[in-house]
Amino acid sequence: MLVFTNFISKLQNAARQKQTIAHFPYSKLCYDIAQLLKNEGFIKRVEVHSIANIPTLWIVLKYQKNVPLIERIQQYSTCGRSIFWRLSDFPTSGFYLLSTSKGILSKKTAFRYQVGGKVLCRIF
Repeated sequence: MLVFTNFISKLQNAARQKQTIAHFPYSKLCYDIAQLLKNEGFIKRVEVHSIANIPTLWIVLKYQKNVPLIERIQQYSTCGRSIFWRLSDFPTSGFYLLSTSKGILSKKTAFRYQVGGKVLCRIF
């Protein structure tokens, strides 16, 4: 979970500083989240590069009229506290990421599969 916390913090800071590319240490969790954000239109591209035989995750951020599409990320579950929600617990609006038995899903996909899970974060 510490890797996830570091990932969303660096991603949010890169967007606030209007960086085009952000680099992260590679982990499967971060890669899956980045792919989901790419599929949902929050980021442009996700690549894995090997620098000195160490895999690194490169993310190209997406902007609309010089405003980042990821403005803020609110973390729900932390290292010491896991928040689990059923489908009925979700607010009607907002983009949420969940860790479920089907993998990392958005709220919309979780409703399609009819699964709840551990709420990772909300993206504004």
